[in-house]
Amino acid sequence: MPTVTLDIPNPPSSLASPADEAAFAAACVIESPPLGPDSLPQPNIPRGTLTSHRHTGTIAFPNVSRDWTLYVPAQYDAARPAHLVVFQDARFYLSDDFNAPAVFDNLIARGEMAATIGLFVEPGDLPGEAEGSRGNRSFEYDTLSDAYARLLHDELLPLITA
Repeated sequence: MPTVTLDIPNPPSSLASPADEAAFAAACVIESPPLGPDSLPQPNIPRGTLTSHRHTGTIAFPNVSRDWTLYVPAQYDAARPAHLVVFQDARFYLSDDFNAPAVFDNLIARGEMAATIGLFVEPGDLPGEAEGSRGNRSFEYDTLSDAYARLLHDELLPLITA
């Protein structure tokens, strides 16, 4: 596997001017590669459905609210088991930079992937914070405990299987 080396300068302890700050920020930008055809909606490919929801925790992270989105492929048959993929930081995977629903649509339609449901979960907003602030992210992703697994298993999975 090839190694990629990024030439990102270390930030000086204090930047001399706003121009220096802008130059440093520009040097740190990493552009996404162009999307391939699997990341773009293709003609004559059935499209799955996306539904957005808001959940306020009761078990793992009480009173922490979060957005989550459910992708269900057009080929889903409730009488048959389906696969499930869980995405953290949902915005990234739902955005045009990645476009996971289009990838799923294309791969499932070609038979290269089984019917797979996508659960896209955003980090939670602490009580009193604005929606989308994601202030609970470090507690959810970085804490060495079973809390995030309990959020998925005990709170969100029952919602999508109901």
